[in-house]
Amino acid sequence: DGAQSSRMLRTRRIRNAAVLLVVAGALTAVAAPVLQPDGQRQILRDVIVPPLDLREYPSPLVGFRKYVKDLDKQVLFTVSGLPRGARIRLATMDAFTGTVMDVAGGAPGSPTGSGSFARLATESPSAGASAVGAHTDQVSIRIAAYTGVWLPDVGRPRAVTFSGDRAESLAHGLYGNSETGTVLTTAGLRRGDRFIVQSAATTVPAALGSAGFANLQLPAPDRVPQSVASVANTFVGDASTAADKVGRLSTALSSGGFFSDGLDGQLSSRPGHGTDRIDTLLSGTQMVGDDEQFAVAMTLMARQLGIPARVVMGFYPKPKATTAGGVYSVTGSDVHAWVEVALPILLLASPFLLILGAKSRRRRRRRGAQTPVDRLSGGWREVIDTAVDLGTPVVASATRRETARSLEGHYPGAKTLLLAERTDDVVFGKQDPTDADVLTFWAEVEQIVGDMCHSAGRRRRLRGRFSVRSFKAARLPGLSGRVPREIGRMPALLGRARARLFPGGRR
Repeated sequence: DGAQSSRMLRTRRIRNAAVLLVVAGALTAVAAPVLQPDGQRQILRDVIVPPLDLREYPSPLVGFRKYVKDLDKQVLFTVSGLPRGARIRLATMDAFTGTVMDVAGGAPGSPTGSGSFARLATESPSAGASAVGAHTDQVSIRIAAYTGVWLPDVGRPRAVTFSGDRAESLAHGLYGNSETGTVLTTAGLRRGDRFIVQSAATTVPAALGSAGFANLQLPAPDRVPQSVASVANTFVGDASTAADKVGRLSTALSSGGFFSDGLDGQLSSRPGHGTDRIDTLLSGTQMVGDDEQFAVAMTLMARQLGIPARVVMGFYPKPKATTAGGVYSVTGSDVHAWVEVALPILLLASPFLLILGAKSRRRRRRRGAQTPVDRLSGGWREVIDTAVDLGTPVVASATRRETARSLEGHYPGAKTLLLAERTDDVVFGKQDPTDADVLTFWAEVEQIVGDMCHSAGRRRRLRGRFSVRSFKAARLPGLSGRVPREIGRMPALLGRARARLFPGGRR
């Protein structure tokens, strides 16, 4: 009958569906290893990286007082290979919202002067060096008590190499801003994370060579207190050039302000740098604050005067710390905030920056010479160059030991004789020094060079930094006498800079 036929049809359909499912499952089991080797699954969210949204990460400047108050004696991270005099940058901030000075790069509507964040290369040290060019700085950092997404770095980072258990996740969320030198990883840093940062060794500030650097476009600040404009005008007075205005702002803040972080019985100093706090700083009877308030205040005043400026938060070693080639432990007490200002004055300084850059490249070339013996003899030549640039007479025909005795007469605290003896032992010996010997030797070189510069006095030391005598000392022992191309162009560069700054012929 009809009911029986309906039951038979339903049973047949169920049986056929079951057969199809079995066949499909079998085909899938057979085909899956062929279509996807190694049994790996491709997940869309693992391939597509969502766009970076900086609004998810608070400005590091918000926690400035925490470093001073709670982490002042704690090791945040250790850094090795830090160039002498270098500062460790945490973040560059150029957007003032009335509540906080923040990072604006890549945000909707942000001007080109803020740069933009893009995926940063994660390469091995050797590959990174070839990628960014021969002249690079390389620092190694190991995280201790520091936490956050902002990556400590030096210079203009071009590649970062992570190691350890979290290397993959840290690299997956790595972004960098080539304009501001700011780097972050969305995975966040925590104790035990290790990485190497390779940065381009720039001798001239980024964008200096591009047209209109002095007219660098930055985000318009919001809710700026009225006291900023009025106090800025009072401070600069009748100054006409941007350089004079910035100089007077800096002088007024440093001479009229009182530094206090509100700790250890100092004058009351509230943390923060929003509209109300900056207004209190500038409109009170006495300006009281720390780096956080003074850096933001000067940046806002410069911007009100039409001078591009931004705040940088980071760390730098204490004045007497020796870090070149060694390991430095960064604590909360090393935290600082400073101001970067774009001026024509940078054009005037650029020839001198080229001199410093040429000396830096010469030093790196000597430290990285092919053989250990050449690295040690290069260290001795670094001492000789320092003496020549400081104006100390050096006899070309003298031996190392004779030269060392003469130098100790000019710089009693510098142990140049011992260094000369060690250099002779290696150069004329049969056994090559080890890498550890080279590192120890260069540490002594840095110490001797520092002692010589310190004993020379401030004026001689400053002249020596920008002296090109050592490039011209062709007949000194072991020196090539080759003058770098940019050093030979100094007179022309200085002339063009002077003409650009003083078109009316002022000298």
